[in-house]
This record gives sequence, C-alpha cells and structure tokens, in this order.
Amino acid sequence: MMSESWHRAVARALAVPALSEDLAAFEIEFGRVREVVVYVLELARAHRLPASGNVVGDDVWIVFGQARARFTLNRREGVLHVRTMRIDQRLAWSMELRGVVDASRRPCDLKALARGAMNELIAQWQTEKSPTVPSTAREYEDEPTKG
Repeated sequence: MMSESWHRAVARALAVPALSEDLAAFEIEFGRVREVVVYVLELARAHRLPASGNVVGDDVWIVFGQARARFTLNRREGVLHVRTMRIDQRLAWSMELRGVVDASRRPCDLKALARGAMNELIAQWQTEKSPTVPSTAREYEDEPTKG
C-alpha cells in the first residue's frame, strides 16, 4: 500500500535510533488510533461540544462530556494500553502474525477498536447531555461554525 510505505519511510527518517520494521508497523497502527480520535475531537470542538483531549505523543486521550478514552503506547514494553468505561485492554505487536494482538494472541484491528471506543464515548455523552462541561475551543467571531 502506497500510504503505508510513506509512513514507514517517515518513521525511519525521524526515528533515532532506527526503528525495526516491526516497531515501525506498530507505530503506523497507533497512528490509525490517533486518526480516529482526531476526527471525533476536532468535529466535537468545531461544534462547541464538551470535548477535550490530546493526540500528540504516546498518550492519546479524549474526554467527551463525562466519558473518557485513553490509548497509551509503552515503547519499552511494546504494549498499547486501551482504556474506556468498558475496555481495559493491553495489546502488543506480534512478529509472527505481523499485526496487533490481544492478550490471548488474537489479531486486533486497532482502527476498529478505536472507532468502537469513540462510539461508546458518543453514546455515553448522548445519554448524559451534560451542558456543564464547556468546550475549550477558542471563540472567534468569523468562525463558520459559530451560530
């Protein structure tokens, strides 16, 4: 896949010391989690919904209303820890399977897991509709979403 080879090239160019092929692949998978969280976070903030989070570094998290999700990459242990209200799971890279696996060594689709976590957050927010947690997005008069 063209996009994946670009990701690998960037990972190799920026990593010191050089990333192994497996670690580069794990980084790419973690990027898929980040992509999902960024989409939900930016969409929520653009519409002044009660969301905040971080998508920079190895600790990607989002708070939406009172719901939370966190994805923490531990590079030393080679583990991704995923936590939501319903999920507390540690995932790792399998060299044999060339993919992410759960504790039982079953393959795991990180993007699907992240989307499921975001669906859980949104569902929880929809049931609470907590207006007491404001968005931290700055307000500008000329914003197209203001209104």
